[in-house]
Amino acid sequence: LYDKRQDMAKKDAQRRIEREMSGRY
Repeated sequence: LYDKRQDMAKKDAQRRIEREMSGRY
């Protein structure tokens, strides 16, 4: 069974990581 909530959480976490990475520069 595919859980959409888990996918959304994963996307949110990745988006947060990208924001942190770009914020360091």
